[in-house]
Amino acid sequence: MKEHVDISALQERHLDLMIRLSFDMDDADEVQRLLDSPDPVLTPEEQAMAQEIFAAAQSKAKHHSRTERRKKTRQTAGRIAMRVIEAAACLILIAMIAVPVAMAASPTFRARVMKLLIEMNPDTQEVQYTFVEDPDASFFVPELWMGDYYPTYIPEGFALQNYDPSFPQVEYHYGTVIFYFSEDTADTNLLVTHEGEVGYGEDINGCPALVFEGGSGPYAYCHILWSNDDRWFSLLTYTLEREEAFRIARSVRRTGLEHPVFTPDKDAPLAPPYGWLGTHYPTWIPDGWYASSFQIPDRSIFFSNGVDELWFVNDMSTICRLGTFVAAEVVDLNGHTAWLYEPDNDQAADQNRVLIWVCGDRTLWLHCSALSSDELLAIARSVEPLDGSNCHRDATHGQPVWNNTPFREADTLGTKWPYSHIPTAIPEDYCYIDWIWGSDGDEFGFWDGIQRCVFYAEVDAPTESTLNCYTPVILGEKNGWLLTENDFDGKGTTRLEILWEGESCWHRLRTLHFTEAETIDLACSVQPFDPTKGGESQ
Repeated sequence: MKEHVDISALQERHLDLMIRLSFDMDDADEVQRLLDSPDPVLTPEEQAMAQEIFAAAQSKAKHHSRTERRKKTRQTAGRIAMRVIEAAACLILIAMIAVPVAMAASPTFRARVMKLLIEMNPDTQEVQYTFVEDPDASFFVPELWMGDYYPTYIPEGFALQNYDPSFPQVEYHYGTVIFYFSEDTADTNLLVTHEGEVGYGEDINGCPALVFEGGSGPYAYCHILWSNDDRWFSLLTYTLEREEAFRIARSVRRTGLEHPVFTPDKDAPLAPPYGWLGTHYPTWIPDGWYASSFQIPDRSIFFSNGVDELWFVNDMSTICRLGTFVAAEVVDLNGHTAWLYEPDNDQAADQNRVLIWVCGDRTLWLHCSALSSDELLAIARSVEPLDGSNCHRDATHGQPVWNNTPFREADTLGTKWPYSHIPTAIPEDYCYIDWIWGSDGDEFGFWDGIQRCVFYAEVDAPTESTLNCYTPVILGEKNGWLLTENDFDGKGTTRLEILWEGESCWHRLRTLHFTEAETIDLACSVQPFDPTKGGESQ
């Protein structure tokens, strides 16, 4: 069967072809005519212009030719380039995830994981790289965290309860549900004791782990221990579901954060160094002195003038400096009681001059061998409390270190007092202290918060030669021996000591800044100690 042929369509196409051929022939005739015609006579200016026009036309023609060639190869080359760029982007993204970027976000650091955003223009072969934060992969790390790893997953509702920058351990609470995470270096020996539970092996991100579970009810716990190449990790949870505990453990990753480092700078303005956890800081020091050493997260810093040291300590225990207190001059410092200790003239030249005072529930301490008393007092008067806006610290740190107990607090004193007798005539506002007086045994005593102190001990029977140095005194119905030292510390402080024999042991009572009559009255008040009555006689 023959196909139908549209004759009219063929005729129209033939006509169009003939018309185009006719125009082409006319163009060819015009070109030939111009070639056969004599060259026009041009002036020098016209010749120069014609050459410039011809050169510009050639350059444009070459550029057009190159563009056409690029267009032909762009599609193939573009496809190959995109694949190479995508592979490179994957490598860069993996590197960024392995080493997150840290950004300060008070009161925590935000460990930011960056992802690579690539924009490519296929026409121009231009590629633009941009790093943007991946919010799903970022996590928060407590400020001043001294560890290198941290859980990136914290169950919803849990809040950071407490942590100590001196030791990489954190504590999270959600009601009665608690978990602790800690990190130790590989050379740390871990001692973990558990009773009544089963320990078995697990896998934490490819690392072997040991798991202990035990307890019941509110005491049910799960303890996971594991290590990588250079760290030990511990996760201890109470009443937390086992699956959640393992999810926290498996989320532990390197933070990528740098630990704060203190660098001495003689020209730096006087301000608390980053990481200062104290509550106060001086606003003035003598010219030529500068912050020279500071160990995060301590509450002490020393300044230097290139030769000598000036120490400022925040939250130093007053009890451990009791010897300085009793031998010091009591002065007023901005409305606070302060103790200024001057070394004896016959002591070594490097003996420190000490100034201690109490601001609220904090004890502050300055000591230096090179500065005068007036200079120490001037520094102390410049010390101001910090409101937290100009220093980085956590409110849970720096709790008071006063190690004292009011005399009549039976519940506390009963757990500390080591002897079977106690002086009951001590005023109620005196505070209990722990103290080791010297090589002749422990003495425990009380003080009034300024200078007056009482020390009591039950001792072995003294030798006859020892008692020859004492003066006999009458203690009610008993005989005693009294020793007086009017300048035992080189500062004119009077120390009195009384020895007497009791029914079961010998007793020794020492006082500082007491009269002889007051000391005898205290010795006569010694009675058997009843821990349930806070020093009252049985």
